[in-house]
Amino acid sequence: MLEKLWVMEASEEKRRIGFTMFEPAALPWDNVKKGEAYRGKVTRIERNGAYVEIGAEREGLLKSASFGGGFVNVGDFVAVGEDVDVRVTFVDPSRKRIDLKLDGLNPEDMALSSGPEEEISPMAAAMQRARQGHRGSTLTQSAPVKTQKKQRQLNDALERTLQQLQQQKLG
Repeated sequence: MLEKLWVMEASEEKRRIGFTMFEPAALPWDNVKKGEAYRGKVTRIERNGAYVEIGAEREGLLKSASFGGGFVNVGDFVAVGEDVDVRVTFVDPSRKRIDLKLDGLNPEDMALSSGPEEEISPMAAAMQRARQGHRGSTLTQSAPVKTQKKQRQLNDALERTLQQLQQQKLG
């Protein structure tokens, strides 16, 4: 038994109606335009960026390069299942490709500052966030000792890396 059908084509001349069992995309390719803003859900994160479902036939790609300053781990800024506001930066219907950026985000916003004159790179900013704990999470006392030891080692490695980045910038 068929639960749902969608009309794909209707022709009075041919006396024909075409149906499909696959739900068509809520957002047709013709309606996806560069500069348009959408609210979508992050479906997965990969090395090249995060994929965001905006209602089109395919997910859009929130590229890591859209954060400015070279490669950035997008997972430091968005999480799977999170609702995000995005803006379309590129559409190619023939290749079924949509490129996105976080709406309202400027690459200059990615640089953190420890003072009025000093800015650090997006990589250093991500390292600082990682040192503080992903998405604000902290290690609790109930965590196993082995996990706490690994967390301390990770924090030490991050601290050394940040110090090296600061020395390179000053030198």
